[in-house]
Amino acid sequence: MAENLRTQAGPWSGGLSDTSIVIRASVLRSVTSARVIIAEDEALSLNPTRHDAVSLWADPDRAYRHQIATFIPSGLRPATRYFFRLELDGDTTRALPGQFRTAPPHGQGVGFRFALSGCAKPKLFGGTRPEAYQAVAAEPDLLFFFHLGDFHYQNIGAESVVPRLEAYDDTLRRDGVGDLFRHLPLAYCWDDHDFLGNNSEGGDPRNAAARRFARDGYDLYVPHYPLASSVEGIYQSFQIGRVLFLLTDSRFTKSPRSGSGTSGKTVLGVNQKAWLKRELLRGKDLDLIVWASSIPWIGADEAGEDFWAGYATERAELCEYLVANDIRNVCMIAGDAHMVAIDDGSHSGYAAGGRGGFPVFQAAALESTESEKGGPYSHGNESGGIGPGIAGNRQFGVFEIDYSNAAAPRVIWTAFRADKNTASVTELIRHEFPARQTFARF
Repeated sequence: MAENLRTQAGPWSGGLSDTSIVIRASVLRSVTSARVIIAEDEALSLNPTRHDAVSLWADPDRAYRHQIATFIPSGLRPATRYFFRLELDGDTTRALPGQFRTAPPHGQGVGFRFALSGCAKPKLFGGTRPEAYQAVAAEPDLLFFFHLGDFHYQNIGAESVVPRLEAYDDTLRRDGVGDLFRHLPLAYCWDDHDFLGNNSEGGDPRNAAARRFARDGYDLYVPHYPLASSVEGIYQSFQIGRVLFLLTDSRFTKSPRSGSGTSGKTVLGVNQKAWLKRELLRGKDLDLIVWASSIPWIGADEAGEDFWAGYATERAELCEYLVANDIRNVCMIAGDAHMVAIDDGSHSGYAAGGRGGFPVFQAAALESTESEKGGPYSHGNESGGIGPGIAGNRQFGVFEIDYSNAAAPRVIWTAFRADKNTASVTELIRHEFPARQTFARF
């Protein structure tokens, strides 16, 4: 069947809720009609529903040779396994199948698990490291995958959307990648290499045009939640059960890191920072807020640094906001550094007196060569003690919120490394903490 596909890449899914999902695929330009069939069994015979494409986007200049088909099925049942196939010009055999499980009912305290990682630079000369993708696919009962940036390393600075769409095509066709995201929805924030290039800063006036093309490529191709701004970056929020997720954009409005000191600079920009503060306040009464940052949070103030340590005044401002509003149910997941590390909150507070700390899970790298950044972390070595993080690739995390005691939900973080050329994994570090007050010494 693969030789007869009418897709260039995909399908893949995201924007998951308890009753809906977003499905996208790059399909051949010859396709004239597209819909998706969703059912509760692989044969598509149990409670099937059909959903027409809400858009079939084609590049008016024809520089991008394919079309982006978008489907947004709704009216689904919460906590239900679904299978799907695209129907292209009436034929269901010309695209690969997919599946997903809808989220638990909105607002209900129900446990779930998801995987997270980032940094997917292939080996030289097109080599691939599929083990982490395969290991994630083998993990039981995952609801989705949170990609923390550097989905690809094509470092596109061009003022064109076409190479960005082609980069997503190329990545989804790589060994292990497309298979995973046809079977597991994703949430995805970019970082530098899949934005404009290494250490890129969208707030640099020289990048004002290119950053808009990067945003347009993401908006067209990636199955995502509604973007909070129609012009500034890809920041977005979503809620699963009683957990609020805040996906921030660390690149689009980021001001240049050059210059003295760490004040007068911003990662988030004025509008995104105001949005983040409103969302943090909105989530205060939920069980947990998960803030996703594509760059590391923890590290001593250092002028010129690319991650939050180089923007320390803004970092301290955000911690002060948490303290002033008594928002104690926050944790962070972060990428960019090619390592796994966990901090229990003891090193992440930058308000006065070191207050405002919260647990931080650094989770990477899927494929990139190993590196360390930031720290120290309370769980930063393979003995579970303080350290700089466990550098390596084929690494990912699993994030679980557990309601076995409904009155006191807990969060369980586990970092793994997929063993090379095998189906097994090695557990590296683990940490557990209460959801509603994530760090006792806040």
